[in-house]
Amino acid sequence: VELQKDLLQAFSDAGFRQKLAELHRTLAREHPNKFRGERQRLLLSVQSQVLPKHGFEGSPLGVIQMLTAFGEAHIQGNEEFQRLGAKLEHMLFAEPGLTSKQEQPRNVKVKLVQHPEGGELDVEVSAAATMGEVLAAAAEALGRPEMLQKGRLVRKQGGAFIGFGKDEHLGRRRRLMLMGIDLKEGVGPSADDDDDDDDDQAKDSSIEAAATDASSQVAMRLSVEEGLALQKDLLQGFS
Repeated sequence: VELQKDLLQAFSDAGFRQKLAELHRTLAREHPNKFRGERQRLLLSVQSQVLPKHGFEGSPLGVIQMLTAFGEAHIQGNEEFQRLGAKLEHMLFAEPGLTSKQEQPRNVKVKLVQHPEGGELDVEVSAAATMGEVLAAAAEALGRPEMLQKGRLVRKQGGAFIGFGKDEHLGRRRRLMLMGIDLKEGVGPSADDDDDDDDDQAKDSSIEAAATDASSQVAMRLSVEEGLALQKDLLQGFS
């Protein structure tokens, strides 16, 4: 978070802002590949001054080291980190001169993965949505208002599951674990009907759920790293 704050301050410098605006004006539309390369060099000119203050090299390798640190679960779960990341992204990558209407957050798709059963649901919400709004979108999609009371969006931290607050922002997350509600209810047999299934079917379902849960946790870890759009852009540009 302190590193992000220092980057925000450095990128707010009038000289840097003027150079970035000039790149947009002269290259962005007609020469997008050259624009991305020049922008990356401009960003690195600032990063090379800020990163050494926080123990990283002032080089592309230092940026890689920063990204690795940013991928840690305890950092990803920090709401202030998500908020500052979104602010940096807008500062560096939004096209200058957009009207307030054009700056409205875009919609994004979020995949909800039920734990431990492994059911999945895709919902579309604003990029600025809160976790409560994600749950509301899921409840509307399934026609099940009880999700707002029973459903919990969680992240795995260490050996425990930590719930997101309903006012916590979605940020860059695009895959979330859901507990407390059965996504498959109404599509297949209900929970009561499952009690009448034979032992072999129950055993097969348990094995399948465990395998799905394990794969979903791996996917979450990858999506966090891939979801750091800002920090990856700072390293690699948009090549």
